[in-house]
Amino acid sequence: MGIDHTDTREVTTSTRCPVDSCDEVFDTKHGARIHFRYHPDDEKQEALLAGIRELNDDLGRPSTAGEMDALGRFSVSTYQNYFSRWTEAVQSAGLNPHRRRDLTDAELISELHRLRDDLKRTPRASDMLEEGQYAVSSYVNRFGSWNRTLETAGYDPNLVYSADRVDLLNELGRLYRELRRVPSKSHMAELGQFATRTYQSEFGSWNEAIRAAGMEPNQTFGESWNYHYGPNWSNRREETIERDDSACRICGCPREMATQDLNVHHIHPARGFVSGDDVDYTAMNELSNLITLCSGCHQRFEGLWTECSPVEFARRAREAGTR
Repeated sequence: MGIDHTDTREVTTSTRCPVDSCDEVFDTKHGARIHFRYHPDDEKQEALLAGIRELNDDLGRPSTAGEMDALGRFSVSTYQNYFSRWTEAVQSAGLNPHRRRDLTDAELISELHRLRDDLKRTPRASDMLEEGQYAVSSYVNRFGSWNRTLETAGYDPNLVYSADRVDLLNELGRLYRELRRVPSKSHMAELGQFATRTYQSEFGSWNEAIRAAGMEPNQTFGESWNYHYGPNWSNRREETIERDDSACRICGCPREMATQDLNVHHIHPARGFVSGDDVDYTAMNELSNLITLCSGCHQRFEGLWTECSPVEFARRAREAGTR
């Protein structure tokens, strides 16, 4: 009987370290992942961004978080270790996040259940924004509101009755950008994640909360900001964006790729230049007090580092975003 000389040993595929400047090769992907952790953060981030661009080239468009998990070089959880959320990573790669328009009810609810399992509590709209695969607006458009989404998924609505002041103001800003007008109490009750009485307790009244967020009661999107920030605000706004090379100073998202037009943020809040009926528009709108941000970075870093220069503000925000 002849001897079978067929080599039955398992064939291993070598895996190269994903950092371009590194020539290390490993027998397993696990070994490459362990080695990858010891690279400096800037090298790891560049490799992660290269992974997003690589999958973009393969698909012909930016990938969703689910597609990165299924097809990409890194898992979405790895991106969340170095960026605040998936969309920020995509924007940092110079791409416009892809929003699927054909999501089914089952897919939306399944993602909500996944987030619930990860968090060990009922998800808030901000949780989906920061850690979920889909846009909060996808849920609101489909089910009518975030709380109705929770009810559809079998969860109790989770209006929060105590919260950090910055979170309360950021939620007002989020609703303002979605509604394209200053939100009312009914908007917060229907679409927001905090109870309106929380705002009344923290700020004294709903209108005072609106003013603390840098808005005026009953103000509509795009109409009254020129008045609120001074008669020459439109020119000053464009001057700031031009100074900042028409891109977010934190994540680098260029104006032409932003899902909403770039924001110009007052580092020291505009309300700090109001005294009685007098407003110091000149000091309020000094270029040294203004910085260009995308809507996502604006929402995340609103109210922080209020005495910084634009350069220092951007540096601190980038450092915070990599933790």
